[in-house]
Amino acid sequence: EKYPDQTETELYELTCQFVAPIEVAGHTTGGAIDLTLLKDGKEIEMGSGFNETPIAPQNLTYTYSKSISETAKKNRQILIQSMEQVGFINYPPEWWHWSYGDRYWAFMNHCEAIYGPTDEQQIIKDKSCTYLTK
Repeated sequence: EKYPDQTETELYELTCQFVAPIEVAGHTTGGAIDLTLLKDGKEIEMGSGFNETPIAPQNLTYTYSKSISETAKKNRQILIQSMEQVGFINYPPEWWHWSYGDRYWAFMNHCEAIYGPTDEQQIIKDKSCTYLTK
């Protein structure tokens, strides 16, 4: 509605400036998660807010930001070691974003992706997923 004169291609390119294209986005495949660490049900210090936008020059959201406190660095190390131990790959600009099996993970591991984009038409045809069409 905001861009009525734009073509489908122009709208797609504009959208890709803000969110990953559906063809490569990890979350839509089930192969990526966003997470943080909690202690006693409360988020511990991680150096930036969850899902915050990186702002130069500090880039606090970057996994290995040098501008965060020593406590936040130690907490991120706990997250990093825990996730890497089980095969997840971090997306460096976002300390909270981890992939396993999606295209980013495959690229970083020099292999084929396990998970790809969902085929909406196949879901609709799949009788075991009829709840998705209601």
